[in-house]
Amino acid sequence: MTLRSNPISPCLLACLLGTGCDRPQPLGELAFPGSASSVEVLARDALRGLSASDAMLLDRLRLTETEHNEVVWPELPASAPEIGFPVDYAWRNIQLRNESALERVAGWYRSNRVRYHVTECRGETQAFATFRVHTDCWVLFLTTRGELLEAQLFKDVLERDGGFKVFRYYDELPRRARL
Repeated sequence: MTLRSNPISPCLLACLLGTGCDRPQPLGELAFPGSASSVEVLARDALRGLSASDAMLLDRLRLTETEHNEVVWPELPASAPEIGFPVDYAWRNIQLRNESALERVAGWYRSNRVRYHVTECRGETQAFATFRVHTDCWVLFLTTRGELLEAQLFKDVLERDGGFKVFRYYDELPRRARL
């Protein structure tokens, strides 16, 4: 069982503490619970989760079904009625690919000690009404032998109100970094 907490808006917290509130924050545009504070923190935590086989951490860093279906999906081009792509099919596809990817790469990260170096999202950033998507993301890390490797632990990162989450994990094993 996964415990989930409800986020408290910084504005609401400020009002409760009596310190005032400079800008109201619409409820629909808050960062999702469990979001990382940056792409770098997201990647560092994902790498740590893979190395420790910490399924709860990896799951917390990823969009939930509710976040995907109720907030993200309605803004994606694939959700247009004329395309006719059902949201439940989209989520099931993401879920199956995610599980398969983690099963495939988990052993490599468990058996190879690595140290986070940097994250690069090399693609364009796509803007939607309530979120942005950073594309073609690569995590670079060092092995104990000093090799600089890179991997697409995830390819796309959703950014919403300063919070960052993974769409799904990918099953590509690390390669030498291309500098």
